[in-house]
Amino acid sequence: MLPRHDLFCETTLSGLPSRKRRWDDEGNLFFREVARPKLVQRYFDDAAAIDIHNHIRQDGLALEKAWGTHEWEHRVYASVLGIIETNVYLIFNNFFRAEHDQVSHTWFTTNLVFALTKNDVNNLQENEPPPHEHIPHMREHILEALSKSDDRKRVQHKCIVCSRVHKKQQKASYFCKTCGLRCVLCFPQTGRNCFTYHITNEIPA
Repeated sequence: MLPRHDLFCETTLSGLPSRKRRWDDEGNLFFREVARPKLVQRYFDDAAAIDIHNHIRQDGLALEKAWGTHEWEHRVYASVLGIIETNVYLIFNNFFRAEHDQVSHTWFTTNLVFALTKNDVNNLQENEPPPHEHIPHMREHILEALSKSDDRKRVQHKCIVCSRVHKKQQKASYFCKTCGLRCVLCFPQTGRNCFTYHITNEIPA
């Protein structure tokens, strides 16, 4: 989310119009442009940042799920630590992009743990990926809503992990963009681990 001073210092002059999806009486899709000030445009352009951050945090370290605690201070600590780790991962990929390709969150977290537990500053350089490193078994898997590739607002298909592994008929609204439309998966916030299972076992192979 944008800081308050950054958001409210934006201008109220005309910004780029918002494109709204609409359907005519015959069911044909068209777009209607709605005028808006630049302040509103800036807000909606950046408001999703916190959701993206939460998605990366919960699909990566996910301390809140891994650490089963009933103590509120432990829960807060786990959340703050997860936020810090995610921030460092995003910073690493952003500021070192000239030296190497973007690394996966799994790769980064693993090497971060090794670096911290070894506590050897002289060997930290070894944990940096060489230029243009190719990590096929740790490639980024990105969930995307099925509705993005369909005109309908809500699209659901059978989850491939639930069907093949758990032998259940479970509808899901997301697919792995890296692996294609046939790789439909349950969203992590449903409590099902289909996305993690897919990354670990490369389903569908």
